[in-house]
Amino acid sequence: MRARSPSARVLSRCSLQDWRLSFVQPHEGWSGGVAGIVQAAGGIVHGVVWELSNEDLIRLDGFEPVESGDYKRTIARVRLSTDEILACWVYIGDVHPDAPLAPSARYLKTMLTGAREHGLPADYIDWIVREFPPRDT
Repeated sequence: MRARSPSARVLSRCSLQDWRLSFVQPHEGWSGGVAGIVQAAGGIVHGVVWELSNEDLIRLDGFEPVESGDYKRTIARVRLSTDEILACWVYIGDVHPDAPLAPSARYLKTMLTGAREHGLPADYIDWIVREFPPRDT
């Protein structure tokens, strides 16, 4: 995140109710599916809230292809690790007809490294590993 958004700083771990992690779009650079969230009653997504400058938020829109319409940026209410509710921006990608798409081992490793570094729940990380085996193990 900091490579794309120099002002970025972690605000808190968070969870988003009634959504679920999936690998929704293919990505040539990652050689497989890339993560996104999909609505799912009873589901939960764990992640991190980052505080960004407006300039970095606009820059991030370019990395999450908002202008092309592949992703949209919208407001969601997340529960912080302090139990507070915060309205924040999330990116929601169009779901490819073949989703979920297997991620590459490199992408999955990068994602799981970040999840562990930020202290996301171990059972959630274990679920990701079981649910989404990489395409190139």
